[in-house]
Amino acid sequence: MKFCSHCGKEIMDEAIVCPGCGCGVQVRSVENSYCGEKAESSKTAIILGAVGIAGAILLAIVGHICSIIAIILGIIDCTKNRKPTGLILGIVGEVLSVFSSLIGAALVTSMF
Repeated sequence: MKFCSHCGKEIMDEAIVCPGCGCGVQVRSVENSYCGEKAESSKTAIILGAVGIAGAILLAIVGHICSIIAIILGIIDCTKNRKPTGLILGIVGEVLSVFSSLIGAALVTSMF
């Protein structure tokens, strides 16, 4: 099974020109048609995990939000691509966010 690299329409194996858009055929397989989506999900999870870690140190609320999103995207990425990097960074970010929140709460209560 082939797909047009320009419009993504399914084309016959013997086709030289795509009947959908008329462009010359550059073939990609079904497995490769989703590679861009998988790579984007992985990058997003890693970036949000790193932001979660930085946010945990700087601002616990931002760390919580980014870390939770990174954990969710990391779980999706881990099940699709078997790459746990985003998930691990998200968990580390959330642990640091909780730790930062506890320290902040302890400091605030000690002031009163």
